[in-house]
Amino acid sequence: MAKISKTIIPTLFATLSSLAMPEDVKPKGVKPTRIVSLDYCADQYVLGLAERSQIAAVSMEASLSHSYYKDKVESIRQIRPSTDLILSLNPDLVVKSWAGDRNLSISLAKLNVPLLEISMSEDQASQKKTIYDISKQKISMIAGRFGHHEKAAQLLTNIENDFKALKAFKPVKGQALYLTPGAFSTGDKTLMNEIIKLAGFQNYMSQLGYTGWQPIPLERMVEKAPDIMITGFYDVASAVNFNWGIARHDFFEKKLNAVTRIDIPGSYLSCSGLFAIPAAKYLRDQYNQKEDQ
Repeated sequence: MAKISKTIIPTLFATLSSLAMPEDVKPKGVKPTRIVSLDYCADQYVLGLAERSQIAAVSMEASLSHSYYKDKVESIRQIRPSTDLILSLNPDLVVKSWAGDRNLSISLAKLNVPLLEISMSEDQASQKKTIYDISKQKISMIAGRFGHHEKAAQLLTNIENDFKALKAFKPVKGQALYLTPGAFSTGDKTLMNEIIKLAGFQNYMSQLGYTGWQPIPLERMVEKAPDIMITGFYDVASAVNFNWGIARHDFFEKKLNAVTRIDIPGSYLSCSGLFAIPAAKYLRDQYNQKEDQ
């Protein structure tokens, strides 16, 4: 068996160490300069709250049609959530929501790569802690990690104005059903349910006792149809994959034409609570415009 040179082991160790420990890892409180975003939701926070010069890469989904900040991607590198690719960019902060599996987070931690994981905490909104409270806390925290409290302040001012306007509206009479191209809807205990309620609507599915994301109950709709239909993600390219789905059935088409229909762009709905309040304001503004016609 060939002997290993005494010089190879130190050299190999030094090479691995340089990969495991990025040269410009920053302690907390120091503005990161090489942020890598790994999924669509993380992209929105990074593109919205960090400076372009701080961003080393975003996900492959950042430029899709339902990305709220797709116009900001431009020449930014787009990558898949691969550990090798991430390390090759020498990041001082990695941001993710759902990308990768648990092993990815463990690997980054072992390699001492700073990781900011964004939770879906808006689903836990309640009477004591509203979407606004949760969104404010989350946006402030993330902007702080990026070193841009002023960006959070500007965004939160707009969100607070929307929130106050929504609270001033009277509740809408009748029940609203949220419909996706895949014929799914939402009951209680979801972010979409909170958006529907904040806009002043009664959620049709919640009123029927449903919780979480559920297939559309056709039999119940035959017995009692909703008064308002809210369609989401009908504007995105992937919606064409559902052209033969149940949501394209004549039954739904007739219902959509028979009641007040509000189409909401997918860019408002795809990422946790960053756009939850603007989404509710959009829904209510669209409804008010239709009622005034």
